[in-house]
Amino acid sequence: MERRKRKINDGIRVRRVTRVRKETVPHTTVPEQEVQEISQERKKRAISFEDKERKRENFSSRRTETLPRRRSKVRRRESLVRPFLTRYGAWIAVFVLALVFLLNTTSKTRIMIHPKEEVLSIHTSLTVKRDSRAEKIHTGLIHVEESESLSFKADSFRVVNGKASGLVTVYNDYSTEAQRLLPHTRFLSASGKLFRSGDKEIVIPGKKQGKPGQVDVRVYADEEGEEYNIDLTDFTLPGFKEQGLTDKYNGIYAVSKEKFTGGGQRKEALLSEKAKREAERLIEEKLKEKLMNKLFSQKTDTLEVVEKGVQLTLAPKDWRKAGENQFVLIQRGHVDALVYRKESLLAFLRDITEEKVKSKAFTILPPQKHDLIVSYEGGQGRDFSKLTRIPLLVEGKYHIVWNVNPDEIISELAGKRIDILPQFIENHPHIASFDLTISPFWKRTIHTENEKIKVVLEKPYLVREGEKK
Repeated sequence: MERRKRKINDGIRVRRVTRVRKETVPHTTVPEQEVQEISQERKKRAISFEDKERKRENFSSRRTETLPRRRSKVRRRESLVRPFLTRYGAWIAVFVLALVFLLNTTSKTRIMIHPKEEVLSIHTSLTVKRDSRAEKIHTGLIHVEESESLSFKADSFRVVNGKASGLVTVYNDYSTEAQRLLPHTRFLSASGKLFRSGDKEIVIPGKKQGKPGQVDVRVYADEEGEEYNIDLTDFTLPGFKEQGLTDKYNGIYAVSKEKFTGGGQRKEALLSEKAKREAERLIEEKLKEKLMNKLFSQKTDTLEVVEKGVQLTLAPKDWRKAGENQFVLIQRGHVDALVYRKESLLAFLRDITEEKVKSKAFTILPPQKHDLIVSYEGGQGRDFSKLTRIPLLVEGKYHIVWNVNPDEIISELAGKRIDILPQFIENHPHIASFDLTISPFWKRTIHTENEKIKVVLEKPYLVREGEKK
């Protein structure tokens, strides 16, 4: 440091002397005070320069001190790695070789194939015989019957003069053969009141083992009035007596089972026309729904209903009185539906497709109902139950999938390099896409052993979409 300081001081003196020599001004005497100020300022500059030099030397000394330590760490790592490799290097090499051998022996090839799919259209008319398996499309008829009843409460009343009525039991103690009574047959009570049977014929069974045959019949008063509301009594049939059939008159008679009611003025329950129309509309809807539910419950999964092939027939509506303030509406109906077997439709489509594509190496997917429609072409107004030949129209679209034989694919690709795949796909137009996976990843050749090659056929698009739903 002293040596460096001397150099600095000497330099200062030299520069001062040099400047004095270069000056051309005449020599002047400098005051002592200015000389001291200049020397102090130069000393300050020298001290600041010494501080900078000292910091630089300290920094360089720190760098020289840390370098040996870094070299020592590197040497320490090398001293640890070399014995480890010397001791375990052979085992590591054996492990790597064994792993490579294991991957080669357990290697396999997986081939994912998506067969080609096509959508074909059809518009064909044909007439088939019903219930015949010899026809191109097997058809049949489903017949179902149902009834529906609804109860309604009266919404108004009126006063009327009614005729009394009651239930009687008619006995046949005249013959072992059944006896017939005409509609409106007269029945005369013990008190002389005349009653008549209804609009239907009455059949009385013959007597058996000494016991007379019997049947229950409702009879109605011949005239209006409260006097016909009689209690339990016996009845004779005056018609036999008037014809001189005394034995028949004595052997065929009746006994009332209940008190007669309804004669004279009474309050009659009514249902307005608006309520009746609403009731008839409602019962038709319920009966139709009931018939269709029963129809589709009888239709199995192998059958499909022909479009426009459902014929609904409803019987006239029957209004009945049920109690004093209640009415019952009853209606019956039946449905005749034309159906066809799904498997016969697929066979029909296959015959048409083979002629179109000139090949049999395909599979027809079961057509969706909204894609392919089989409809009745005979028009409405004909009784389906009497049809023997059915005109049909088959129109829409259906899907086919080309067949791919996995065994043939394995035999053709075994032992081949993956470079031939583009040519392989070009030679097989029925394959839409091809995905090859070989393990281990560094192998570039497909296995020669067929057992190690697995071919997976991807499901058709329609099947995959159906599984998602």
